[in-house]
Amino acid sequence: MSQSPLDSAGRTGNLQSYRQGWKALNRLLHENKSFSGRETNNGFLNCRDGRFADISSAIGWDFADDARAIAQVDWDHDGDLDYWVTNRTAPRLRLLENTLDSQNHFLSVLLVGNGQTTNADAIGARITLTMKGSSQPHIRTLHAGHSFLSQETRWLHFGLGKANEIASLSVAWPGGEKEIFTGLASDHFYTLRQGSGAAEKANFAQEKVNFQLTTTPIQSPSPLTRTIPMAGQYLPEVILKSGPLTLEKTSLIQLWSHTCPHCLSLLPKWKMEPDTILISANTGEGESEACTAAFRKAGISETPHIATSGTMETLDSFQSSLLDLWSPLPVPSSFLVTREGEVLAVYRGSVSADQLSKDRQLAGEKDRRSASIPFPGKWLGDPPTSDPQRTASQLIERGAVKEAIRYLQTTVKHLDSKKDRFAAADSFFLLGRLLGQNGRSPEALEPLQKAYALIPNDSRIGLLLSQALIDLKRQPEALEVNAGILSHHPANLDLLNQRAGTLEQLHEWQHLIPTYERIAEITPESPDPKLRMAYAFLMVGDPKAAIAKYKEILGKHPRTLIAADQLAKVLASHPVESVRSGEEAVLLSQRLCKLTKNENPGFLLTRAIALANVGKYPEAITITDTLISKLPENNSLRKDASLVAEVIKKSQPYRNSLWPTEVK
Repeated sequence: MSQSPLDSAGRTGNLQSYRQGWKALNRLLHENKSFSGRETNNGFLNCRDGRFADISSAIGWDFADDARAIAQVDWDHDGDLDYWVTNRTAPRLRLLENTLDSQNHFLSVLLVGNGQTTNADAIGARITLTMKGSSQPHIRTLHAGHSFLSQETRWLHFGLGKANEIASLSVAWPGGEKEIFTGLASDHFYTLRQGSGAAEKANFAQEKVNFQLTTTPIQSPSPLTRTIPMAGQYLPEVILKSGPLTLEKTSLIQLWSHTCPHCLSLLPKWKMEPDTILISANTGEGESEACTAAFRKAGISETPHIATSGTMETLDSFQSSLLDLWSPLPVPSSFLVTREGEVLAVYRGSVSADQLSKDRQLAGEKDRRSASIPFPGKWLGDPPTSDPQRTASQLIERGAVKEAIRYLQTTVKHLDSKKDRFAAADSFFLLGRLLGQNGRSPEALEPLQKAYALIPNDSRIGLLLSQALIDLKRQPEALEVNAGILSHHPANLDLLNQRAGTLEQLHEWQHLIPTYERIAEITPESPDPKLRMAYAFLMVGDPKAAIAKYKEILGKHPRTLIAADQLAKVLASHPVESVRSGEEAVLLSQRLCKLTKNENPGFLLTRAIALANVGKYPEAITITDTLISKLPENNSLRKDASLVAEVIKKSQPYRNSLWPTEVK
């Protein structure tokens, strides 16, 4: 896959290929494929001659797992190291217990820092252990993190071999102090506290954890795959070619195809089962005749239901989102759904009447986890809450945005915000964002308000809610929401820029100045907020502050030509005489036109205004006439040039009437 888009010098590389690489990797994972091959567990024996021998099979490590993280710990306190391994495939977690019979000795120590010069966990400390009769020390360093996504125990283990008498043990603490500990003997567990100098024997040193082996019954292979969703998962709307499907009671929505021999053999059985709705998964033209013929051959007199291609896409998205595995929905497949649309079970293959009867009883149950596993167990946490975002995200991934919106509009009504207000708020937020992005701001307002009520301090929600209010021309309300969120996120540039833009719309120039001051503090290298601040100074009648700000910008960013242009306009056309500086404006405009080789019409118009201000009307009129002749009729700059020309042709200097005549 592609590498990071930043090279060693910090330059941006091919960002598009980088994103494509992550997208491809994401698809491999969701399709239950390994992106780097089956990473089996390997154990190597040091042959002490520079070579290592692979003994994975001999020690029982050669599982068919696609392994990932590994961490070692003396789990059963017997003096040797055991291993915990996580896998991409089942079982997700394995304990590899070391049961080798050995007469070798060990020492295990736990370091505790003083919490002042050394962190309490003693991360970074190094132990040097020397055995009697040996000049070669054993050295261990305590790290935070050891291998991929794993953290080993903080107990530092020393394998001592046949040696059993300890000569010395010293600890180099991260703070720089070196400390020698006494009172240690092999084959024990000790705690070493910084500053004590004496080892403390651990209480569990002689304890032995006895693992009780149990047999988990393995179910025989079955052609049926049965998935029990968590409570509160609702099926997307099923649209048939004849119209929307309406359920009057708990029903089995059975997908079939007239091109599937297994489906055809099951049609006589399905017609006998109550509350079963048969829907053809074939969505092309002419399917109705083929499905009708198959119905009649099976003795079914009803008119067959034909799904639309959009319905099959949404159903496939739903089943893919349940377990986050993107495998195509086969036929036959079916959904056991209550009248309200809640999904009790999803089946791949033909399901028996007995299983259906059992699964119907899941309606109303909040915790359905025990019904979803093939063997008993103990749950460590509360039942998870339903999350319609997963299905919506699947639909968005496939380009079915309208279907995602419709699904969220249906499912957010059933969310239990008291149980998980953050998940509920995120669902409302996603719905509001999708509606806003698709030009449906009036509809976006309600879900965004609900999300805001659940998490009033969330900057994402506040930003989007404010924008929806702005789109609906409700700027004062938008500013109120924006101010509330800004009080919690005062350095959020998106919120500050939104506030500034709204204040500009309302011409609230006085309130705009501190907003741009804050933006300028956060982005000191950007001239833009200072430019806007200078314009706000002009609009509140403080041209001296505006001129000072323009000169500040040019002092730090001399190539910010727009600042020079604005400054020249102020010096040439401000209605207050004490503000104007004619010759300075002429020089500025002359430099601007020279730098741009007289090709920037905006700078040329500024030059015409500056020349007229010092009485050089013929030259100024020539510039405005040229601009009017060359610019398109609907061009706003041509209109400005016409207004200026109308004034200066009367041998009068142009004055900008937008700026107040009363100045501070």
